[in-house]
Amino acid sequence: MNNNALEQIYNKWDCCISGALKDILENKDFLKLSINDLKYLDLIRLNPKITPVEISKKLNISKPSVTYMIEKLERIGAVKKIKSARDKRSYCIVITEESKKIMELEKNIFIEHAVRLVKKLDFKEREQLYKLFCKMELI
Repeated sequence: MNNNALEQIYNKWDCCISGALKDILENKDFLKLSINDLKYLDLIRLNPKITPVEISKKLNISKPSVTYMIEKLERIGAVKKIKSARDKRSYCIVITEESKKIMELEKNIFIEHAVRLVKKLDFKEREQLYKLFCKMELI
């Protein structure tokens, strides 16, 4: 699969997500979130009360880059900083309720889209797709 095909798949996916989000979002700044922003949000969602240092280590990104991203996400209301119970000098990051709603909606749209695509495959093609996902360690 070439980059053009991947780009077409991404554009179709992005169009589905953006359309659904426009209908439910109160905060339109969420529409400006990039794939990179969503990567941060997903990490924070999966690791409640994660610290900026932990984000830096897990994503192998510099601490100033993490600080910039957290400030950006906090400005649009996607995350909140909470003082650390262990060390009052540091803080933890948590996603907001609106971020949780968006991520749940995105997951549901992805599943719906994936099911629609898989239905177009015959049994042998589905089996092959499953084996490929296993090989890529996606399953």
